[in-house]
Amino acid sequence: MNDKEYNKITADVRRNTSRKYGFRQSSYINFKAEGGYYFCMYFLTDEVRLTVKPMYTDELWWKIWDASENNKKPLSLRGTGAYSLSGQVLASFEILQTIDRSKLADCFERVIPRMRETVSKLCTNCVETVSKQCRKVDEYEKNCHFCLDCRHLTRLWL
Repeated sequence: MNDKEYNKITADVRRNTSRKYGFRQSSYINFKAEGGYYFCMYFLTDEVRLTVKPMYTDELWWKIWDASENNKKPLSLRGTGAYSLSGQVLASFEILQTIDRSKLADCFERVIPRMRETVSKLCTNCVETVSKQCRKVDEYEKNCHFCLDCRHLTRLWL
């Protein structure tokens, strides 16, 4: 079996599993936007990495580069685009390298829900942290951002 055939098998199994948990797929990534953040799972040879970045980072970057037309492109561009900013790695898991579809499905059924749980915890912690500090619910959107330096959620006044 060549690499192309192997990649097709893993992509099919990954797509079926990740859809159950709200992730979409493009090429070698699965992604979703939630709570103002872009979450992306990068599937490498023997591991998967979950990254996160605020949605506004790419928009700001594209504005600086005079490439605002990218805002109209598919959401997957934020994960695969040459002019997109990288996210912060939140989690990493080993994945099984096999051509057996059932073993791959079992592997992804263990990994993807754990990634989804990480996403949920991040979004929940953000809401709880900011809601304690903000008096108005509508302040949440503009005050809650992920700190890429310390990997903690922080309240930022923009």
